[in-house]
Amino acid sequence: MALNKQTVLKSAPETTGMSMMPDNPSEDLVDFCGAFEPYGVMSPGGTKLRREGFAAADSNATKMVSLAESENFIKYGLDKLHSKDRRDLLFKKFRRSYIYAFNNAKALHCGDNEVLPGAKTATEDDYVSFSEFRVFTLYLRIYATMFDAFADIDGGSEGITEDDDRRVDRDELQRWFKSTGGGPKFKAFEGVDSTEEVEELFCSLDTDSSGQIIFSEWCASIKEIEIMENTHIGELLSGDIKPTSIAKKASGKVRGKPITKKQEKPATPKKTKKKAMIMPTKVSGVYLPSTQASTDLKDFIRAFQPFTEKTILCGKLRKQAFKSIDSNGNGKCSLAEISQHANSALKKEYDIIRGEELYNMYLPSFIRAFSASKAIAKTGDPNDDNYINFAEFRVLNAYLCIYAGMMDAFMQVDGAGVTEHDDRRIEETEWMKSYSTLSTSSFIGLTGVNTDDNASAIFKSMDLDGRGMVLLSEFCEYIRKKEMENKTPLGKLLDGNALKPKVLPKAT
Repeated sequence: MALNKQTVLKSAPETTGMSMMPDNPSEDLVDFCGAFEPYGVMSPGGTKLRREGFAAADSNATKMVSLAESENFIKYGLDKLHSKDRRDLLFKKFRRSYIYAFNNAKALHCGDNEVLPGAKTATEDDYVSFSEFRVFTLYLRIYATMFDAFADIDGGSEGITEDDDRRVDRDELQRWFKSTGGGPKFKAFEGVDSTEEVEELFCSLDTDSSGQIIFSEWCASIKEIEIMENTHIGELLSGDIKPTSIAKKASGKVRGKPITKKQEKPATPKKTKKKAMIMPTKVSGVYLPSTQASTDLKDFIRAFQPFTEKTILCGKLRKQAFKSIDSNGNGKCSLAEISQHANSALKKEYDIIRGEELYNMYLPSFIRAFSASKAIAKTGDPNDDNYINFAEFRVLNAYLCIYAGMMDAFMQVDGAGVTEHDDRRIEETEWMKSYSTLSTSSFIGLTGVNTDDNASAIFKSMDLDGRGMVLLSEFCEYIRKKEMENKTPLGKLLDGNALKPKVLPKAT
């Protein structure tokens, strides 16, 4: 939507203070943010500064600023407060954060998608307009704060020395937390006080499990938690800022009488609602239910996927859930306690009736998920392999989704629990009659079965004891084996031995 001169992002928080900064911010961060703080103030003086700053950036007077032109403004703002040498140092140091601020700002409003005159593909949405400019100045400070911490962890000089590789590893993060005592005042760093919590933070930030965090992962994770927690910064970063039209000034008289201000009732504070979580398409990046999957399976997965993803927010949810079921606080959860977690998650996501229905429907798959994940993390305690500890809890939740998916496919053939003829066993006649319905399955062992001979051979490979019927345990083991044989991403997750073991530190 195109914005006219009377429309501004008035409802966007100012965040003129330095609340996101750490207790002991670097001199560079203070100097950089201090140069742009006045541009974010909603006042006549702030508007005047923004108009001057926008004009300095808009070199060709198109009333739209490109990424390259936005750097003109950054130099302009730094120039007004610092010497040339200081300006150049600050400009260079924080330059990697500029594109994040620009991209976040240019998406605040949608244009008409028409290609601009003289451009090949660019539209209004590729530029920052004046209506987006104030929030852009706020984003500059937010992303600079993110970057300052990232650069400090990565050698403190952002690629200038041989120790800087523009990546943060777990040892660097641990050392940094020990020396600084905490990070910037973003939600991501709240409550991170111990070695274990720093390790958990690292795993949440390392979204691709590469063992190193790049700046894009760093920004995306911090942004996500701010949005989900509905902070002022999260409101800004979400881009969900409604434009407010400025009414024209009244003349001050109606039929010769002065206008009297109407008595306003005190505003009733609104309850803050948390935003709905948007999950990735694939569970843990490896499992996508087939197009033929039941609505029941999709509903079941919706309740557990938030516990499976490697993000900061999902890590906090896992921590809360594990603490709630670990009743005696020994860091170990039994099958009964995991079943309690499943029951609670389903009822919380839906209502009691629907939650109970899904719980009972997929209950037989719980033990498969529990057995497959209980011995992944090696703690040195032989008794621990009979329980789920927190290091295994994320994979356990992923397995709950995946083994429920296996059971859903099993029920498509057997119809388990639907009629009186269902016995939770697949006979060969049932398999031969129904195998074609699994052609769109996301499990590699069930796809490409297009002839009766092929289907018969698969049935025999599933029927491990040769009794002429396939149990759910045999069905799941066949699928697991085929995923592992084909070295699929799902197979790597299902191969618990292939997952990097985490040795839990002894409690002090």
